[in-house]
Amino acid sequence: MNDNLYKKAGGTILSQRELEAQALVHMAAKINAIKENWDEKKDTLEDVLNMNRKLWIIFASNLAEPDNPLPLDLKKNVGALALFIFKHTLNVISEPRPEALDTLININMQLAKGLATKVPDADADAEAKETQAPVAPQNMKPMDISL
Repeated sequence: MNDNLYKKAGGTILSQRELEAQALVHMAAKINAIKENWDEKKDTLEDVLNMNRKLWIIFASNLAEPDNPLPLDLKKNVGALALFIFKHTLNVISEPRPEALDTLININMQLAKGLATKVPDADADAEAKETQAPVAPQNMKPMDISL
């Protein structure tokens, strides 16, 4: 696809992280709409939860890809979250309650927030650290080092 044509048409090219964040926010919004309008929308619960589960299947399957750049510990954390999502989804489908949706909404939103956070370029970050004076955290108290 020609990126210039797409830009001329007014579109924006999103990064993989931005696409994933948007997908998570979209699913969280769909789940929240059911929670907020439980009586009118609870019959759509299983379909929406299955869509959310499919999104998490994509995340989980991408973890095993050889070219996945995530550090191993982050892969393990996302994998564990995916397993939790799968189990919780089955529990919610078997015993539907609007308050049980909060967990899925919160996890999706928190991961989307993390994905939307800009990751600094490693070279630019190292250069910035070299030119910046260290700053102590505000809650840090001076140590008494007198002998």
